[in-house]
Amino acid sequence: MEADIKETRATERKRFDRLDWIVVVLLGLMVVLAPLLAASFVVLPAMGLFPPIGLLDWLQAIGVPLMMLLVGLAALIAVVREWIRPMPIGGAPALTVLGLCVLGWATLSLGQAHALYLGVDTLALLVAVLATGTLASRLSRNKDAFATLLIALMLGGLFVSALGINEYLAAWKQGAFSHRVFGTFLNPDFLAGYLLLTLPVTLAIWVASRERLLKLSAGFALFLQGGCITLSASRAGLAALCIGILAWLFLCVWSGAFRGRWRSPALGLGVLLLSFVVASTPLRFRATPVSAAQASASRPVQSSAENDAGASGAARVGAESHSLLFRRYTWHGTLRMAEANPLFGVGIGNFTYAYPRYALVAFTAHAHNSLLQWASETGFVGLCLLLMLLAAASAFAANALRLRRAALSAPAGDILESFHRLFEEPAVLLCGLLAALLASGIKTLVDSDWYVVATALTVGLCFGLAVGLARDIAPLSTQLPTAVRRSSLMLAGLVALGLVLRSGQLGFAAGWRAQAAEALFHQQPEVAIERLKAATEADPLDPELYLELGEIYDMEGLFPQEQAAIQRAIRVAPIAKAYYRLGQFYEKQGQGAQAVAVYQHAYALDPNNLQVLHHLGDAFLAVGKTQDAENIYRIMTELEHAPYGTVRAMGDELVETEFVYGQVGLAEIEMRQGQSAEALKHLEDADALMRLYWSRRNTQAYAIMPESKREALYRLYLRVLADWRQALRQTHAGASALAAVAQEESRVQQDHRNDQVAPTSPPSS
Repeated sequence: MEADIKETRATERKRFDRLDWIVVVLLGLMVVLAPLLAASFVVLPAMGLFPPIGLLDWLQAIGVPLMMLLVGLAALIAVVREWIRPMPIGGAPALTVLGLCVLGWATLSLGQAHALYLGVDTLALLVAVLATGTLASRLSRNKDAFATLLIALMLGGLFVSALGINEYLAAWKQGAFSHRVFGTFLNPDFLAGYLLLTLPVTLAIWVASRERLLKLSAGFALFLQGGCITLSASRAGLAALCIGILAWLFLCVWSGAFRGRWRSPALGLGVLLLSFVVASTPLRFRATPVSAAQASASRPVQSSAENDAGASGAARVGAESHSLLFRRYTWHGTLRMAEANPLFGVGIGNFTYAYPRYALVAFTAHAHNSLLQWASETGFVGLCLLLMLLAAASAFAANALRLRRAALSAPAGDILESFHRLFEEPAVLLCGLLAALLASGIKTLVDSDWYVVATALTVGLCFGLAVGLARDIAPLSTQLPTAVRRSSLMLAGLVALGLVLRSGQLGFAAGWRAQAAEALFHQQPEVAIERLKAATEADPLDPELYLELGEIYDMEGLFPQEQAAIQRAIRVAPIAKAYYRLGQFYEKQGQGAQAVAVYQHAYALDPNNLQVLHHLGDAFLAVGKTQDAENIYRIMTELEHAPYGTVRAMGDELVETEFVYGQVGLAEIEMRQGQSAEALKHLEDADALMRLYWSRRNTQAYAIMPESKREALYRLYLRVLADWRQALRQTHAGASALAAVAQEESRVQQDHRNDQVAPTSPPSS
């Protein structure tokens, strides 16, 4: 039997034709480009304040659908190739069945989705990930194809690390020594999450390589990747990397992969350690406590009065930036959501819109734990199926290592024939792939790394390469080679075709959207409207496109068209944001009763949303429902002192000014009811928040705030001071208190005039 399997393996390698190589090229291209162009979530980027500039920006605008398109085309070509010339391959039916179960259950969860477009797009990503793993596993029967995909993975890490290091050098030249690099990712933690998949593999390539050029390239890539992950200053990422490296060493020693050769592993670890030391500055800044004086010195100084205001405001607000505490509350809220929807969850991809009903802290688009988020979206059944798939694939590869260990300890025979001209012992590479997956799995327990498109696709590739390599070095661990059935090929072809079509829809929609942003930037609203209409035709499921179209209609005074666009958004996805926008429309049109009704819809879907609460309270006042308005404002003030207001995700540099509307609204009602003393307490809290915001309004944190928002906050500040002065008079306060308020009002007005004449440029750091 063993001789038959070996003969079949030799036949597999020979029957690797041109179509197979086209699939390899498409997958390799995706692996290299994904971290550069698709380092975001599956949701298409909004138009934003600035249009794409240059080729890279335009490619990033369509990066996510482009990566899914490459995988879909590769899968279609692979189906055609298997249809024309069936290739019997030793299978692992348990993995196939579990993969189909995960996909099927995720599809069933779509029935619970409020935002169908997010569910469909996330399902398309899941298909792309499973297809990537399946293709990589089958292509690995050819060792040249395996080597190509493995080196492509190393190159992806190399390129994104080079961009990250270049980013840090640019910041370093401007004195921002503590800058944490993002690379092409949304934040430094996601960058670290991706590099966890490439670093152990690159280290394994360094150790296993035969060729000098490949070893030098791997050493260079290892140094850059180690430096980049250190510059990200992701503590969870570095901790997971250490565990991954230790796991790689253990597996290599246990399996006998080093064969007593320690020089190359020691040099590789030395290169990695050197990169850590050289690039440790941001991490040391993050680990070193910063005094209040140092913190204030790092911000632009407005005036001594503002500094005093900032200090007192910070003491009064008491909002703390504890990322771990924020994560704990987020995990608790996510678990509540999963427990409330235990079977099918809230629908794959729908965490963003379902989570606010269960949240204990401020909004977050993801759960900071991929597995917990998956449980909330697909139910506990979906989580169990996913864990079983991951465990089965890992066990399959680990069993191959066990068999390889027995072969290495046995007398030399033909089973230990040379693996590949570029690599020596394949077990080193398999250990590297398993270590990468372990490190990524640990990190994804504290961040939603596996929901980032580039990372998710890379996870699929690593699992596929691990299974393919395990099948190659331990053929007895698989069943007898069999060809794929025609019925299975037809189903796979339909799924691949669906992936191609959906990625095409997303790509065209993203392209039109980017062109709309460009037209709007050049003050061509008519062109922007036409481009967004084309985007809605390309992807009619995305409500964000209709909402953006409504914004432009509003700018142009086309109110009937604006209303129709917002209502269309609600029909395709009845989400809180769409109801909120419709409420704003009715409010501006003076239709108070309709505004109250739709704001209540938004409140039911997102009960802690401060903007919704603020406008719902104002709408109640406008229709004479003072008691209802008071209740809403009190909810806002309670949230300010609850974990929702005190536990922040991104530090206290950004001041949550929405709380001020609740304090002011409540104070004005109390003053009308003759409760001026109570009103004074609320106005003092409101003033503390506004003084804190005012002291930071020209820092980097507020660099991209629209001018209309700045003006609205200025008017809100004046409103707070006017109400405060009125409350002081009603309570017969002394002249000194009134003079202090008048002095503060005068200073704010002078600051505002200065901002209008010479706007402060935020510091680059």
